[in-house]
Amino acid sequence: MSVAKIRTAILAVPNCMESNASVISTKIIAGACLVCIQVLVGITYKTSQAASGGFHYSTTSAITIVETLKLAISLTMHMLDPSHRGDKSEPAMRTAFRAMRSQLSCSSIAHISLLGFLYAFNNQLSFYVYMFVDPGTVFLFKAAGVFIVATVQCTFYGKTFTAGQWRAMMLQVIGMIVV
Repeated sequence: MSVAKIRTAILAVPNCMESNASVISTKIIAGACLVCIQVLVGITYKTSQAASGGFHYSTTSAITIVETLKLAISLTMHMLDPSHRGDKSEPAMRTAFRAMRSQLSCSSIAHISLLGFLYAFNNQLSFYVYMFVDPGTVFLFKAAGVFIVATVQCTFYGKTFTAGQWRAMMLQVIGMIVV
């Protein structure tokens, strides 16, 4: 969605101006936090490699610390989200946990747990690969993930993407080639 469309939507419905602006600012803050975390992970990978190719610390504990930080950020963002706060007198934490319980089922928790396990395995695999190649190369291939997933979705699942989405993916690929 373009900035002009967002601005038009905000001006067209004055009552929604606060909620649209808060959603946009929340997304900007979340994106900035994600970028900061990824940059810190890359710097940590590079500076912590030993001359022998291993690491000076336990990779599992490093992943645990980073994931705990991500969890704290996401829980904070969820508690600050005004969409689940019906009664302003009730504490934010109570309404946030009530909203989480109402939206999660046992099967969705099982699916999220499976994805979490696969994510942890991927992180451990990344540490293993970092021992053999430089971090820049690994980040280059990680950045290609968006294009690879889109290609697989088109080929095997018949998903269609707009021309703008393909252009954005191609710009990302060109950016990887230049770097």
